[in-house]
Amino acid sequence: FDYRNLESLEHVVDGEVDEHGIFKGRIRAFGKWLEGEVTITPEGDVPTRANSKVGPFHLRIGTFEQRLKNTTHPEEIFRRHEAEADLYAGLRVYRNGLRVMPYGREDNDFFEIEQRRTKHAGREFWSYRRLFGRVAIRRDANPNLRDKAGREGLIDNTAAKSFRDLVINVLEATARNYFGTDSEIRKSTLPEIQFDSARRRAE
Repeated sequence: FDYRNLESLEHVVDGEVDEHGIFKGRIRAFGKWLEGEVTITPEGDVPTRANSKVGPFHLRIGTFEQRLKNTTHPEEIFRRHEAEADLYAGLRVYRNGLRVMPYGREDNDFFEIEQRRTKHAGREFWSYRRLFGRVAIRRDANPNLRDKAGREGLIDNTAAKSFRDLVINVLEATARNYFGTDSEIRKSTLPEIQFDSARRRAE
């Protein structure tokens, strides 16, 4: 599942989180790229000390609607994405192009995606089983994000906790502002999508 597959999804978040924890990038919602650059600021303080700061990283994630009547995709594309999700879904972490385990496994919810969904699935929107994407870190830019001795996960230090919180902040903000049930875009867009879907089924 590569960049071209991700670009075909109806919901995409693609951007950079800088050393201050500020996300800047572009967002595609219901099949349309939003105009201009989107900025998401962190909720709390971001460590700045040399031995605890996170550093900049890139984030690229995408998904599609869970119900056929809500999607902007034709049915054959929707079904194809369903099949791809069974094989490739998950939010992975890569360092210098190499995957950092165990992040992205179904039994690892490092970014607490499913935990938030149990509280309010519609508002939190992102589903681990329907999410494709990765967070890209680099050894030179993120020296405090270090592997455990057995190379199975990051050492649980201040930088790793802040890194997780910054990714969660982007997931929460995009869900609530652009994709989930609290989103004005969803409220204004979904009725037309559902009307078109019902018309196609009738035809």
